Amino acid sequence: MERTESPGWKEAVKATWFDPPAEGLSYQSQKNVREQLLKELFEGYEARRA
Repeated sequence: MERTESPGWKEAVKATWFDPPAEGLSYQSQKNVREQLLKELFEGYEARRA
């Protein structure tokens, strides 16, 4: 069975992040939190899979 590479966490953010009207800092901080969370989830998943 061929191993398929998972998309990186940045691609997951792009795929799941919607773009509401720009709201300055709150928008950016929400996006940063979401990126950090997805990054940690992907790293944990990859570590368990390895």
